[in-house]
Amino acid sequence: MYTLIVFVLVLLTEISGILRAGVDGVVADATAGCSLRLDYTRRSPATGSSRSCGPARRPPGSPP
Repeated sequence: MYTLIVFVLVLLTEISGILRAGVDGVVADATAGCSLRLDYTRRSPATGSSRSCGPARRPPGSPP
């Protein structure tokens, strides 16, 4: 009985880790390198600035 409980706990921990890694990968792909992401729908449109996300700028004088 003890073995079964330990097995279930280990299995749930492994499944949780796999799901967490999958979600992190999907979020990284969805943000496309930007540090801020905005999700919106037609019912709750985005308000404020209409700037689009672009690549990060390098400071002047830095190597390419």
